[in-house]
Amino acid sequence: MFNIKKYIVLFFSLIIILTLSLSGGILYSQDLDQKNNNVENFPLAITGSEGDYPYPIMQPDYETRKEWIGNIKEAPQTKIIEEAIRLTGINVSLIDHLDYVPVERNQGACGNCWVWAGTGVMEVALDVEEAIKDRLSIQYLNSNYKNGTPGDWAGCGGTLRAFADFYASAGIAIPWSNTNAYYQDHRQGYWDGTSVPAGIISTVPNYPISGIGEQYIPTYNINQSMAISNIKNIINQDKAIWFAFWLPNSTSWNNFFDFWDVGTENAAYNFDYVNGLPYTSSGGGHAVLCIGYDDTDPANSYWIMVNSWGTTANRTNGIFHVDMDLNYNNADSQGYANLSWETLDMGYAGTVPVTSITVTGAGGATTVANGGTLAMNAAVLPVNATDPSVKWSVKAGTGTATIDAVSGVLAATGVGTVTVTATAKDGSRIKGTKVITVIP
Repeated sequence: MFNIKKYIVLFFSLIIILTLSLSGGILYSQDLDQKNNNVENFPLAITGSEGDYPYPIMQPDYETRKEWIGNIKEAPQTKIIEEAIRLTGINVSLIDHLDYVPVERNQGACGNCWVWAGTGVMEVALDVEEAIKDRLSIQYLNSNYKNGTPGDWAGCGGTLRAFADFYASAGIAIPWSNTNAYYQDHRQGYWDGTSVPAGIISTVPNYPISGIGEQYIPTYNINQSMAISNIKNIINQDKAIWFAFWLPNSTSWNNFFDFWDVGTENAAYNFDYVNGLPYTSSGGGHAVLCIGYDDTDPANSYWIMVNSWGTTANRTNGIFHVDMDLNYNNADSQGYANLSWETLDMGYAGTVPVTSITVTGAGGATTVANGGTLAMNAAVLPVNATDPSVKWSVKAGTGTATIDAVSGVLAATGVGTVTVTATAKDGSRIKGTKVITVIP
């Protein structure tokens, strides 16, 4: 017999569940906005189409992997410069050219390691070429590349060639600090697509790019000493390296995950054990930023890699080492390379850094009444600086005050002197200061 009461109860139960689910989605969205860049709490999950791993890797099908590796061979070869050849027994690092917060260098569940590594190469070039140390946007490419389409976007993996082609077309790189340009796709997996519409990301200010292209570093089908020398040569030219490695199965990946999770930043990883193994559906690749090397100890020479998986208890800088004593001809059972070393041949066009900042109070005021406010001004030179914006801060002296970091409005809270500072946001590290006296 038809029980109408039973179906009414079921109907309203479904309504309640649907309402809770929707509200949960809204709360999730609000929580994401509130956390902003605090990525310590973002869950990690594989983004590929196969398997289930604790960290994201790239998992193209084997034909795509072969195509990617084949494309590297077709790329122009980087120039080996004799002046950049240095003796062994030294430690070289380009890490000081990077403006990065290790815990925020975290791709989350998104398979866009190739973007993080490529952007790192551009960031080093920006500081080397233009003396501008600035963090560049990852989200800009994520949102624009193939329109961020689920199943066919930056989160599905990619190559340095695709990275260079994107920026050759875009013609600009933009700061992480631009509106909506900070990284927000931590939770976006392979089939999710981007969470940020490209149109809401501000492209002003920006760093114009005069030219950009992929270059490969000869390391394959040559002897070990020559491969090592070629990689060192590029780093000695003050160029960072896009390094990708491929592991053939879940066993090898779990081995690397354990190394990352529990190893220390002094430990060095060696990929030789996967040479000759067949590539399987649980295999995959990962791209990282090679930022230097250390061969002061011949028995423990290594490459320095900056990862994009955040930090661990033993990796507070988000880095790991790769053993320099490698088989650089490492390949799978069909002869496709498991290791690739590339860089970018690029230049920035017309970037004008800030050279000086003069700080004054409104109307030339040097005092402010306790409990009152004073608008601070910053005169930035040159007047055609690419990014003339500043960040305000105040340091207590004999008095106290607070200041709005954006507007520069100083609020006096204690009698005495305070020092107001305006810091250029273009990465030039230029500052201007002014002592203000808080009067009774």
